[in-house]
Amino acid sequence: MDKACLVCNEVTNEIHYGISLCNKDKVFFRRSIASEAVYRCSFSVRCLLSQRVKCKKCRLERCLQFINPKDVQMNKTKYEDIKKTNALAIMNNTIRREHDNYKHIFCNLEYLNIKFTEYRKNAFKSPSFYNMAIDEMFLKPSEIGTFEQDSISQCKYVNVDVKDRYFRFQAVDSCLLVLEYAKTWPFFTSLSLNDQKIVIRHSCANIAMLDNSYFSFVNLHDNIILPDGHAPLTIYKPPRPIDIIISTQLIDVIRRIKPTWEEYSILKLLLLCNGNFEISSEGLKVLEKLKVLFSNALLHFNQIRLGTHFGAVRQTELLSVFGATLNSGDVCKKYFLLESIMLKKNGKIMLPLLKLGMDLPDNQTDLNYKHIY
Repeated sequence: MDKACLVCNEVTNEIHYGISLCNKDKVFFRRSIASEAVYRCSFSVRCLLSQRVKCKKCRLERCLQFINPKDVQMNKTKYEDIKKTNALAIMNNTIRREHDNYKHIFCNLEYLNIKFTEYRKNAFKSPSFYNMAIDEMFLKPSEIGTFEQDSISQCKYVNVDVKDRYFRFQAVDSCLLVLEYAKTWPFFTSLSLNDQKIVIRHSCANIAMLDNSYFSFVNLHDNIILPDGHAPLTIYKPPRPIDIIISTQLIDVIRRIKPTWEEYSILKLLLLCNGNFEISSEGLKVLEKLKVLFSNALLHFNQIRLGTHFGAVRQTELLSVFGATLNSGDVCKKYFLLESIMLKKNGKIMLPLLKLGMDLPDNQTDLNYKHIY
Protein backbone atom coordinates (compact mmCIF):
# COMPACT_ATOMS: atom_id res chain seq x y z
CA MET A 1 0.00 0.00 0.00
CA ASP A 2 1.39 3.39 -1.03
CA LYS A 3 2.19 5.89 1.70
CA ALA A 4 3.46 9.44 1.81
CA CYS A 5 7.19 10.07 2.20
CA LEU A 6 7.75 11.60 5.61
CA VAL A 7 10.21 14.13 4.18
CA CYS A 8 8.61 15.41 0.97
CA ASN A 9 5.06 13.98 1.29
CA GLU A 10 5.26 12.42 -2.18
CA VAL A 11 3.54 9.05 -2.64
CA THR A 12 5.96 6.12 -2.23
CA ASN A 13 5.90 2.44 -1.37
CA GLU A 14 9.55 2.35 -0.29
CA ILE A 15 10.81 1.86 3.23
CA HIS A 16 14.31 3.05 4.21
CA TYR A 17 15.82 3.33 7.68
CA GLY A 18 12.59 1.87 9.05
CA ILE A 19 10.35 4.70 7.83
CA SER A 20 8.36 5.58 4.74
CA LEU A 21 11.00 7.36 2.69
CA CYS A 22 11.28 7.84 -1.06
CA ASN A 23 14.48 6.79 -2.80
CA LYS A 24 15.37 10.37 -3.79
CA ASP A 25 15.35 11.58 -0.19
CA LYS A 26 17.25 8.48 0.95
CA VAL A 27 20.04 9.13 -1.55
CA PHE A 28 20.12 12.84 -0.70
CA PHE A 29 20.37 12.17 3.04
CA ARG A 30 23.04 9.49 2.68
CA ARG A 31 25.21 11.66 0.43
CA SER A 32 24.80 14.69 2.67
CA ILE A 33 25.87 12.81 5.79
CA ALA A 34 28.70 10.97 4.03
CA SER A 35 30.13 14.22 2.61
CA GLU A 36 29.41 16.19 5.80
CA ALA A 37 27.73 18.82 3.67
CA VAL A 38 26.79 22.22 5.11
CA TYR A 39 23.77 23.92 3.50
CA ARG A 40 22.23 27.39 3.90
CA CYS A 41 18.56 28.40 3.85
CA SER A 42 17.35 31.83 2.72
CA PHE A 43 13.98 31.58 4.45
CA SER A 44 14.70 30.69 8.10
CA VAL A 45 14.42 26.91 7.51
CA ARG A 46 10.71 27.09 6.64
CA CYS A 47 10.75 26.09 2.99
CA LEU A 48 8.11 23.85 1.45
CA LEU A 49 9.59 20.47 0.47
CA SER A 50 6.80 19.62 -1.93
CA GLN A 51 8.28 21.95 -4.56
CA ARG A 52 10.26 20.54 -7.45
CA VAL A 53 13.46 22.38 -6.48
CA LYS A 54 13.82 21.70 -2.77
CA CYS A 55 15.89 23.72 -0.30
CA LYS A 56 18.75 21.45 0.71
CA LYS A 57 19.03 22.89 4.22
CA CYS A 58 15.35 22.35 4.95
CA ARG A 59 15.38 18.95 3.31
CA LEU A 60 18.29 17.80 5.48
CA GLU A 61 16.68 19.16 8.66
CA ARG A 62 13.48 17.31 7.82
CA CYS A 63 15.41 14.05 7.28
CA LEU A 64 17.17 14.49 10.66
CA GLN A 65 13.80 14.58 12.39
CA PHE A 66 13.19 10.97 11.42
CA ILE A 67 16.60 9.42 10.73
CA ASN A 68 19.60 8.96 12.99
CA PRO A 69 22.85 9.85 11.08
CA LYS A 70 24.51 6.87 12.76
CA ASP A 71 22.25 4.59 10.73
CA VAL A 72 23.84 5.96 7.57
CA GLN A 73 27.35 5.30 8.93
CA MET A 74 26.36 1.77 9.95
CA ASN A 75 24.99 1.07 6.48
CA LYS A 76 28.11 2.58 4.92
CA THR A 77 30.38 0.38 7.04
CA LYS A 78 28.32 -2.68 6.16
CA TYR A 79 28.47 -1.75 2.48
CA GLU A 80 32.26 -1.28 2.66
CA ASP A 81 32.65 -4.64 4.39
CA ILE A 82 30.60 -6.34 1.69
CA LYS A 83 32.58 -4.51 -0.98
CA LYS A 84 35.90 -5.60 0.56
CA THR A 85 34.66 -9.17 0.93
CA ASN A 86 33.57 -9.25 -2.70
CA ALA A 87 36.83 -7.68 -3.85
CA LEU A 88 38.81 -10.23 -1.84
CA ALA A 89 36.74 -13.06 -3.30
CA ILE A 90 37.30 -11.74 -6.82
CA MET A 91 41.03 -11.39 -6.16
CA ASN A 92 41.25 -14.90 -4.71
CA ASN A 93 39.34 -16.32 -7.68
CA THR A 94 41.67 -14.45 -10.04
CA ILE A 95 44.74 -15.77 -8.23
CA ARG A 96 43.28 -19.27 -8.26
CA ARG A 97 42.56 -19.07 -11.98
CA GLU A 98 46.07 -17.76 -12.67
CA HIS A 99 47.57 -20.50 -10.51
CA ASP A 100 45.56 -23.16 -12.35
CA ASN A 101 46.58 -21.62 -15.68
CA TYR A 102 50.28 -21.64 -14.73
CA LYS A 103 49.95 -25.17 -13.36
CA HIS A 104 48.50 -26.26 -16.70
CA ILE A 105 51.45 -24.67 -18.52
CA PHE A 106 54.02 -26.48 -16.37
CA CYS A 107 52.18 -29.80 -16.67
CA ASN A 108 52.34 -29.45 -20.45
CA LEU A 109 56.00 -28.47 -20.23
CA GLU A 110 56.83 -31.48 -18.09
CA TYR A 111 55.28 -33.88 -20.58
CA LEU A 112 56.84 -32.10 -23.55
CA ASN A 113 60.27 -31.98 -21.88
CA ILE A 114 60.26 -35.76 -21.42
CA LYS A 115 59.28 -36.34 -25.03
CA PHE A 116 61.71 -33.75 -26.35
CA THR A 117 64.65 -35.11 -24.33
CA GLU A 118 64.13 -38.61 -25.69
CA TYR A 119 63.47 -37.34 -29.20
CA ARG A 120 66.68 -35.31 -29.11
CA LYS A 121 68.77 -38.37 -28.26
CA ASN A 122 67.72 -40.06 -31.48
CA ALA A 123 68.25 -39.16 -35.09
CA PHE A 124 64.97 -38.12 -36.64
CA LYS A 125 65.77 -37.32 -40.23
CA SER A 126 65.44 -39.75 -43.09
CA PRO A 127 66.56 -39.63 -46.76
CA SER A 128 63.11 -38.31 -47.67
CA PHE A 129 63.86 -35.17 -45.66
CA TYR A 130 66.30 -33.96 -48.32
CA ASN A 131 63.53 -33.96 -50.92
CA MET A 132 61.14 -32.02 -48.67
CA ALA A 133 60.50 -28.35 -49.39
CA ILE A 134 60.60 -25.77 -46.61
CA ASP A 135 56.83 -25.31 -46.67
CA GLU A 136 56.30 -29.05 -46.27
CA MET A 137 58.52 -29.07 -43.18
CA PHE A 138 56.38 -26.39 -41.58
CA LEU A 139 53.02 -27.86 -42.58
CA LYS A 140 53.93 -31.41 -41.58
CA PRO A 141 52.62 -32.24 -38.03
CA SER A 142 55.24 -32.34 -35.29
CA GLU A 143 56.79 -35.75 -34.75
CA ILE A 144 57.58 -35.11 -31.08
CA GLY A 145 54.02 -35.77 -29.94
CA THR A 146 53.86 -39.15 -31.68
CA PHE A 147 57.49 -40.06 -31.09
CA GLU A 148 58.31 -43.48 -29.72
CA GLN A 149 61.95 -44.16 -28.94
CA ASP A 150 62.05 -47.60 -30.54
CA SER A 151 60.48 -46.37 -33.77
CA ILE A 152 63.41 -44.19 -34.84
CA SER A 153 66.73 -45.69 -35.81
CA GLN A 154 70.07 -44.04 -35.20
CA CYS A 155 71.19 -41.80 -38.02
CA LYS A 156 74.09 -43.01 -40.14
CA TYR A 157 76.32 -40.20 -41.32
CA VAL A 158 78.28 -40.73 -44.51
CA ASN A 159 81.46 -39.07 -45.79
CA VAL A 160 82.19 -37.65 -42.33
CA ASP A 161 85.84 -37.25 -43.28
CA VAL A 162 84.91 -33.76 -44.46
CA LYS A 163 85.06 -31.96 -41.12
CA ASP A 164 82.79 -28.99 -41.85
CA ARG A 165 80.15 -31.19 -43.49
CA TYR A 166 79.69 -33.13 -40.26
CA PHE A 167 78.89 -30.10 -38.12
CA ARG A 168 76.50 -28.65 -40.68
CA PHE A 169 74.46 -31.84 -40.58
CA GLN A 170 74.31 -31.55 -36.79
CA ALA A 171 73.28 -27.91 -37.10
CA VAL A 172 70.40 -28.97 -39.36
CA ASP A 173 69.42 -31.45 -36.65
CA SER A 174 69.32 -28.57 -34.18
CA CYS A 175 67.19 -26.44 -36.52
CA LEU A 176 64.80 -29.31 -37.10
CA LEU A 177 64.53 -29.83 -33.35
CA VAL A 178 63.56 -26.18 -32.91
CA LEU A 179 60.96 -26.42 -35.67
CA GLU A 180 59.51 -29.70 -34.37
CA TYR A 181 59.37 -28.23 -30.85
CA ALA A 182 57.64 -25.05 -32.06
CA LYS A 183 55.02 -27.09 -33.93
CA THR A 184 53.96 -28.80 -30.70
CA TRP A 185 52.46 -25.48 -29.54
CA PRO A 186 49.04 -24.55 -30.97
CA PHE A 187 49.83 -20.84 -30.85
CA PHE A 188 52.69 -21.42 -33.32
CA THR A 189 50.71 -23.54 -35.77
CA SER A 190 47.82 -21.04 -35.61
CA LEU A 191 50.09 -18.38 -37.13
CA SER A 192 50.22 -17.93 -40.89
CA LEU A 193 52.93 -19.87 -42.71
CA ASN A 194 54.83 -16.66 -43.41
CA ASP A 195 54.68 -15.67 -39.73
CA GLN A 196 55.92 -19.13 -38.70
CA LYS A 197 58.94 -18.76 -40.96
CA ILE A 198 59.73 -15.33 -39.51
CA VAL A 199 59.47 -16.67 -35.96
CA ILE A 200 61.88 -19.52 -36.78
CA ARG A 201 64.25 -17.16 -38.58
CA HIS A 202 64.43 -14.91 -35.50
CA SER A 203 64.47 -17.57 -32.77
CA CYS A 204 66.05 -20.72 -34.21
CA ALA A 205 69.71 -19.88 -33.53
CA ASN A 206 68.89 -18.69 -30.00
CA ILE A 207 66.86 -21.78 -29.08
CA ALA A 208 69.37 -24.15 -30.69
CA MET A 209 72.18 -22.58 -28.63
CA LEU A 210 70.09 -22.81 -25.45
CA ASP A 211 69.18 -26.45 -26.14
CA ASN A 212 72.72 -27.56 -26.89
CA SER A 213 74.25 -25.60 -24.02
CA TYR A 214 71.66 -26.63 -21.44
CA PHE A 215 71.83 -30.35 -22.23
CA SER A 216 75.64 -30.18 -22.25
CA PHE A 217 75.47 -28.56 -18.80
CA VAL A 218 73.07 -31.24 -17.54
CA ASN A 219 75.50 -33.91 -18.76
CA LEU A 220 78.37 -32.13 -16.94
CA HIS A 221 80.27 -31.06 -20.07
CA ASP A 222 82.42 -27.92 -20.17
CA ASN A 223 81.63 -27.27 -23.83
CA ILE A 224 78.80 -28.12 -26.21
CA ILE A 225 78.52 -31.83 -26.92
CA LEU A 226 75.85 -32.72 -29.45
CA PRO A 227 73.55 -35.75 -29.02
CA ASP A 228 75.85 -38.21 -30.81
CA GLY A 229 78.94 -37.06 -28.92
CA HIS A 230 80.23 -34.67 -31.55
CA ALA A 231 81.93 -31.51 -30.19
CA PRO A 232 81.98 -28.41 -32.45
CA LEU A 233 85.06 -27.23 -30.54
CA THR A 234 87.11 -30.02 -32.12
CA ILE A 235 86.42 -29.12 -35.76
CA TYR A 236 89.37 -26.76 -36.08
CA LYS A 237 92.70 -27.30 -34.36
CA PRO A 238 93.55 -25.07 -32.74
CA PRO A 239 89.98 -23.84 -32.31
CA ARG A 240 89.22 -20.34 -33.54
CA PRO A 241 87.94 -17.67 -31.13
CA ILE A 242 84.43 -17.98 -32.59
CA ASP A 243 84.50 -21.77 -31.99
CA ILE A 244 85.39 -21.21 -28.32
CA ILE A 245 82.65 -18.60 -27.87
CA ILE A 246 79.98 -20.82 -29.43
CA SER A 247 81.04 -23.90 -27.49
CA THR A 248 81.63 -22.50 -23.99
CA GLN A 249 80.25 -18.99 -23.39
CA LEU A 250 76.59 -19.81 -22.78
CA ILE A 251 77.44 -22.95 -20.81
CA ASP A 252 79.50 -20.81 -18.42
CA VAL A 253 76.47 -18.60 -17.73
CA ILE A 254 74.15 -21.59 -17.34
CA ARG A 255 76.60 -23.29 -14.98
CA ARG A 256 76.63 -20.15 -12.81
CA ILE A 257 72.83 -19.70 -12.71
CA LYS A 258 71.93 -23.42 -12.77
CA PRO A 259 68.39 -23.12 -14.22
CA THR A 260 65.92 -25.89 -13.45
CA TRP A 261 64.25 -27.71 -16.33
CA GLU A 262 61.11 -25.63 -15.70
CA GLU A 263 63.10 -22.40 -16.00
CA TYR A 264 64.90 -23.66 -19.09
CA SER A 265 61.56 -24.61 -20.68
CA ILE A 266 59.99 -21.19 -20.04
CA LEU A 267 63.10 -19.39 -21.29
CA LYS A 268 62.80 -21.43 -24.46
CA LEU A 269 59.19 -20.33 -24.93
CA LEU A 270 60.14 -16.70 -24.29
CA LEU A 271 62.82 -16.97 -26.97
CA LEU A 272 60.23 -18.36 -29.38
CA CYS A 273 57.97 -15.34 -28.73
CA ASN A 274 60.72 -12.72 -28.65
CA GLY A 275 61.40 -9.89 -31.08
CA ASN A 276 59.29 -10.86 -34.08
CA PHE A 277 58.32 -7.37 -35.18
CA GLU A 278 58.30 -8.27 -38.87
CA ILE A 279 55.31 -10.58 -38.54
CA SER A 280 51.69 -9.56 -39.08
CA SER A 281 49.94 -7.41 -36.49
CA GLU A 282 47.66 -10.32 -35.58
CA GLY A 283 50.62 -12.63 -35.02
CA LEU A 284 52.46 -10.00 -33.03
CA LYS A 285 49.50 -9.55 -30.67
CA VAL A 286 49.45 -13.30 -30.00
CA LEU A 287 53.18 -13.47 -29.27
CA GLU A 288 53.20 -10.35 -27.08
CA LYS A 289 50.32 -11.70 -25.01
CA LEU A 290 52.04 -15.08 -24.61
CA LYS A 291 55.35 -13.46 -23.72
CA VAL A 292 53.66 -11.73 -20.79
CA LEU A 293 51.90 -14.97 -19.80
CA PHE A 294 55.09 -17.06 -19.85
CA SER A 295 57.09 -14.38 -18.03
CA ASN A 296 54.43 -14.19 -15.29
CA ALA A 297 54.32 -17.99 -15.11
CA LEU A 298 58.08 -18.08 -14.53
CA LEU A 299 57.86 -15.42 -11.81
CA HIS A 300 54.91 -17.23 -10.19
CA PHE A 301 56.82 -20.52 -10.23
CA ASN A 302 59.86 -19.05 -8.48
CA GLN A 303 57.87 -16.99 -5.98
CA ILE A 304 55.96 -20.11 -4.94
CA ARG A 305 59.25 -22.00 -4.72
CA LEU A 306 61.48 -19.33 -3.17
CA GLY A 307 59.17 -16.66 -1.75
CA THR A 308 58.12 -13.28 -3.10
CA HIS A 309 61.46 -11.48 -2.72
CA PHE A 310 63.84 -14.25 -3.71
CA GLY A 311 61.52 -15.29 -6.54
CA ALA A 312 61.88 -11.81 -8.03
CA VAL A 313 65.67 -11.97 -7.53
CA ARG A 314 65.72 -15.30 -9.33
CA GLN A 315 63.76 -13.76 -12.22
CA THR A 316 66.54 -11.19 -12.60
CA GLU A 317 69.18 -13.93 -12.64
CA LEU A 318 67.32 -15.78 -15.36
CA LEU A 319 67.23 -12.60 -17.44
CA SER A 320 71.02 -12.84 -17.61
CA VAL A 321 70.66 -16.33 -19.13
CA PHE A 322 68.12 -14.93 -21.58
CA GLY A 323 70.47 -12.11 -22.60
CA ALA A 324 73.46 -14.43 -22.89
CA THR A 325 71.40 -16.75 -25.11
CA LEU A 326 70.56 -13.88 -27.46
CA ASN A 327 74.25 -13.01 -27.69
CA SER A 328 75.19 -16.64 -28.36
CA GLY A 329 72.52 -16.85 -31.04
CA ASP A 330 74.00 -13.82 -32.79
CA VAL A 331 77.47 -15.40 -32.69
CA CYS A 332 76.02 -18.65 -34.07
CA LYS A 333 74.50 -16.74 -37.00
CA LYS A 334 77.85 -15.10 -37.71
CA TYR A 335 79.53 -18.52 -37.64
CA PHE A 336 77.22 -19.90 -40.30
CA LEU A 337 77.45 -16.72 -42.33
CA LEU A 338 81.20 -17.41 -42.59
CA GLU A 339 80.43 -21.03 -43.45
CA SER A 340 78.03 -19.99 -46.20
CA ILE A 341 80.62 -17.65 -47.70
CA MET A 342 83.20 -20.45 -47.82
CA LEU A 343 80.66 -22.82 -49.36
CA LYS A 344 79.69 -20.28 -51.99
CA LYS A 345 83.34 -19.91 -53.00
CA ASN A 346 83.40 -23.66 -53.56
CA GLY A 347 80.21 -23.56 -55.63
CA LYS A 348 78.01 -25.02 -52.87
CA ILE A 349 75.09 -23.71 -50.79
CA MET A 350 73.62 -24.22 -47.34
CA LEU A 351 70.64 -26.47 -46.68
CA PRO A 352 67.54 -24.25 -46.94
CA LEU A 353 66.35 -24.93 -43.37
CA LEU A 354 69.78 -24.14 -41.95
CA LYS A 355 69.87 -21.01 -44.07
CA LEU A 356 66.46 -19.94 -42.74
CA GLY A 357 67.20 -20.87 -39.12
CA MET A 358 70.51 -18.99 -39.10
CA ASP A 359 68.95 -15.96 -40.82
CA LEU A 360 71.46 -16.02 -43.67
CA PRO A 361 71.17 -13.55 -46.59
CA ASP A 362 68.90 -14.83 -49.30
CA ASN A 363 71.34 -14.41 -52.18
CA GLN A 364 71.59 -18.04 -53.25
CA THR A 365 68.73 -19.21 -55.41
CA ASP A 366 69.86 -22.71 -56.38
CA LEU A 367 68.07 -25.04 -53.95
CA ASN A 368 68.94 -28.27 -55.77
CA TYR A 369 69.93 -30.56 -52.90
CA LYS A 370 72.18 -32.66 -55.19
CA HIS A 371 74.59 -29.73 -55.51
CA ILE A 372 74.82 -28.80 -51.83
CA TYR A 373 78.01 -30.71 -51.15
